[in-house]
Amino acid sequence: MQTDDNTALIEVADLVTLQKSSDPVILDCRYELADPESGARDYAAGHIPGAHYASLHRDLSAPTQRFGGRHPMPTSGQFQEYARSLGINDDASVIVYDDNRLGFAARAWFLFYFLVTSLSAS
Repeated sequence: MQTDDNTALIEVADLVTLQKSSDPVILDCRYELADPESGARDYAAGHIPGAHYASLHRDLSAPTQRFGGRHPMPTSGQFQEYARSLGINDDASVIVYDDNRLGFAARAWFLFYFLVTSLSAS
């Protein structure tokens, strides 16, 4: 997975160009805390072509424990396993998006940036 800080944010036109020249992995991170199934419904109703749905509860968090809140951070290993299940490897370009001011796409970006050291096949 590439982590070039100069390309952390892109415009729609950049995504279109990227899709023509490579095969980026796109994650739809839409989610609402008050309605946890809303993101999956929105994804089913329409999403960027080729995008995968990434649920805050299921994919971007560790299982809930006694401590750690409703959506504890996954371990590096847990998140890397999820990323590999989507076919993400060290060479992949990953695009994340949502439609919420609370920044669930930002959480996905954070997880990739800080928890993923290598996605080479283990």
